[in-house]
Amino acid sequence: MAAKLKPYKFTPILKSVLWGGNKIAAIKGIEALPDNIGESWEISSIEGDVSVVAEGDEAGTTLEELIAKHGAALVGEKVLAKHGTRFPLLLKFIDAARDLSVQVHPTDEMARRLGEPNGKNEMWYVIAADEGATIMNGLKRPIDEEEFNRSATDGTIAEFTAQFDTHAGDVFSLPAGQIHSIGAGNLIAEVQQASVTTYRIYDWNRTDANGNPRQLHTDLAREAIDFTRAGNGNPIDYDRTVLNEMVELVRNEHFTVNRVVVDGNYGMTLPQSFVIFMCMSGEVSLTDNWGNIVQVRQGETVLIPANTRQASLHGDATLLAVWID
Repeated sequence: MAAKLKPYKFTPILKSVLWGGNKIAAIKGIEALPDNIGESWEISSIEGDVSVVAEGDEAGTTLEELIAKHGAALVGEKVLAKHGTRFPLLLKFIDAARDLSVQVHPTDEMARRLGEPNGKNEMWYVIAADEGATIMNGLKRPIDEEEFNRSATDGTIAEFTAQFDTHAGDVFSLPAGQIHSIGAGNLIAEVQQASVTTYRIYDWNRTDANGNPRQLHTDLAREAIDFTRAGNGNPIDYDRTVLNEMVELVRNEHFTVNRVVVDGNYGMTLPQSFVIFMCMSGEVSLTDNWGNIVQVRQGETVLIPANTRQASLHGDATLLAVWID
C-alpha cells in the first residue's frame, strides 16, 4: 500500500544581500527580519542551503533525506530516475529594493562542460511592483561579441537590453543564455533549475561590504549569451480573468508553471509528479485525497507528494502550481 504522505512545508532560507529590502517580511507576515533580505529560498537542494521540513512528524528532515526515504512517492518516477535525491528546482521569493546586476546563466550543456550538474533556466511572476518599476529581459536586437565587449567594459550593456514596465501578475520566461536584470521595486516569485550559477556582466559600479568592486564574469557571460536571440523577452500573454482553473504560464523540459485563482472551491487531479503551490496572495485550505489538510497563506509554499492524486482548495487566493511533466 502506498505511503499516505502529507503535504510538506519547509523553513524558508533567508538571504541578506546588498540590493534586498523589507517586502519579504511583509508578504510572509513576519514581524521583523534582518536588513536587506532580498531572497527567501522556499524549496532548495543547493549544497549548504538544503531545505528542512518545518513542521509535522518529519520536522527537521532535509529535502534530500525525504527523497532518499520516500523516493518516487514524493517526487515521481520520472523525476527520481533523472535526478536521484537531488531536487531539480529552486523556488524563491525575491525583493529587489535596488537594481540587480545585469547577468546571464549557462545552458545545461555549458554548465556540464564546466563540471556543474545543470544550467539555469528560470521564470518570474511579478507579485507586486512599485510605480515605475522595470525589468530587463533579452536583447533588443542581435549584437556581436565586439559590441558586447565594448558595452560590458564601459557600462552601456543595459542599452542593448529590452526593458519592460512591470505590474502585478506579469510573467517572464528566462531561458538560459538570455541576458536579464530585475529592477528596483519588484517583488517576484522565481522558479528555476537548481543552480546558483550566475555570470555577472555589469553591476552599476557597486562595491561589496568591504568596499571592493563586485566580481564580474565577462568571459563566461560572453560564452553563455546567445547573441542571435533577440526580441523574445516580452511578458507572457495569458488570460488573467480565469477563476478556479489552471492557466498555463510556462512549460518546458525543466518545469511547468500554472496560475490558479481560487474563488471559493477548486478541485484538481494532480500529475505524476510532485506539485508545489506558492501563494501569491490570500489564503486557502488544501485537502488531499488522504484526508490531510493544510493551510496555505500569502508568502507560503507547500510541496504535495507525487503519490497524492487529488487536491481540493477552499478559500480565496492566487497561487502558482509548479511541477515537472
